[in-house]
Amino acid sequence: TINNIALEDLKGINNGGFIHIEPNIVCESNEVEANHLTTIGCIDKRILDYLMSKGINEKKARELILKGFIYSNMDEYIKRYESIRDKGYICFITCNHDTPRATYTLTEREIKVAYATLLTLPGVPFIYYGDEIGMRYIADMPTKEGGYTRTGTRTPMQWDSSENLGFSTAPADKLYLPLDSADRIPTVESESKRAESIYSAVKELLRIRKDEPDLKADADFEVICGVKDKPFVYRRG
Repeated sequence: TINNIALEDLKGINNGGFIHIEPNIVCESNEVEANHLTTIGCIDKRILDYLMSKGINEKKARELILKGFIYSNMDEYIKRYESIRDKGYICFITCNHDTPRATYTLTEREIKVAYATLLTLPGVPFIYYGDEIGMRYIADMPTKEGGYTRTGTRTPMQWDSSENLGFSTAPADKLYLPLDSADRIPTVESESKRAESIYSAVKELLRIRKDEPDLKADADFEVICGVKDKPFVYRRG
């Protein structure tokens, strides 16, 4: 248990159609392992809220969940990597049309760390549109065509400050989904001018990945340190 949180209590937090695969939570020795969270950087907000309701501060709760993602999945990842490395590629995604965007639960700094991992692991990474600029997941977006809670990840791409954020010149009420109405809305135009933005970090990571042969999809991969409570370290090439 952790802070008197029972294993069965945590297992009771199922996906309810919110996350594409149900996290199986295991608590032992004051650690939380979130198995099978296959989207890099995706934290189920209900698990975060639950841990915080038990007296764990938000920073610690985030650390526990993300630590669980890395270490509980690494054995499975390596096994699959070894079995297909000469046949194809493992593919990681930042998000897809059925999962909340990373910005829903991660800070900008945390997202940069998650993307740095995704873009330097072997295989083929996929960046869902808008994740490179930090588009939001809109939790209260009305459902469209059976999207339900998934609809909030499907809003129009945000290009610039022009009409409809540069997505379309059609009347706003004719768009497939409403635009994000937050006070500060990231666009390609705004984030490309900000040196510390997610967009700038992604561009630099992609440049490094392209220029460095050791970071190619099929370059060698070795875990140097995969022990709990220590930094996760791996070598490429």
